[in-house]
Amino acid sequence: MVSLAQSTQWIAVVRDGDTLSIWKMRDQQVEHTQRQVIGPTVTAEDLAGILSQTGWNAVPVVAAGLDDCEKVSVPTAPAQVPIRRSDFGETSVFTLAEISQTHPCGQLQGDATKIAGFLSLNPNWDGVICVVGNSSTWAQISADEVVSFETTLTPTLARSLGFTSPADTAVLTSALEDTLSRPEALAARLSSAVWSRKAHPNTADLSASQGWGALLGAELAATRPYWLGQNLALIAAADVSPIYEAAFQSQFLPVTLARPEKTCLAGLNAARRRILSTQI
Repeated sequence: MVSLAQSTQWIAVVRDGDTLSIWKMRDQQVEHTQRQVIGPTVTAEDLAGILSQTGWNAVPVVAAGLDDCEKVSVPTAPAQVPIRRSDFGETSVFTLAEISQTHPCGQLQGDATKIAGFLSLNPNWDGVICVVGNSSTWAQISADEVVSFETTLTPTLARSLGFTSPADTAVLTSALEDTLSRPEALAARLSSAVWSRKAHPNTADLSASQGWGALLGAELAATRPYWLGQNLALIAAADVSPIYEAAFQSQFLPVTLARPEKTCLAGLNAARRRILSTQI
């Protein structure tokens, strides 16, 4: 078994919904990237089994977002969450604890690692970070701690309803404004967008703009305390970032942009340095 201190090679892993992102690392440099669709749960033992099929199982693993991780409640610093070591044959898996909340009930899963990475790249940053993946999480940050957070299912709902990337910002903004002022109209707005696409297949981009706008209007209505008058950052992939940027621009909200892979790797690299310094 190779310890983390004995090898410059290691594996970085984060879970986002039903996808595992796996990076083969040499110190801080990425040598290879792999994405794998997984089932509804994945544990450290499951991860060791997955890696054994890739031939990467003989090097240490630093992982975030696993289902059997320890849970710590807000407020807490994402860069200081506990790390647990589990050994499976030749593979040592170092699992980062996840940040949870009782009211409203939620868990950050791999988003906590992205937030930790963002804060390591932006020292002394206070405000709200919106992390978008399969869900969207709004986390209030103060003194490097996650104080509270709110999570919505906007991206999952949009995809499940068949909304592609919106092409018409004006239509998106109009639908957003309508639902932001009248959140109770969300279900009717979504129904109209879906039936519009079925009735007029050639206008799928238009219905997508209407649908995304309605969902984002409801999301902004629900998370108003998190963005109104706040210093705001957005961590989102290239395909969804412009959608949220358009939503923020409609409310004249300046935003700091970051990419999930960069912030995630920064967070996992910081965790690896903690492990090396404490010899877990």
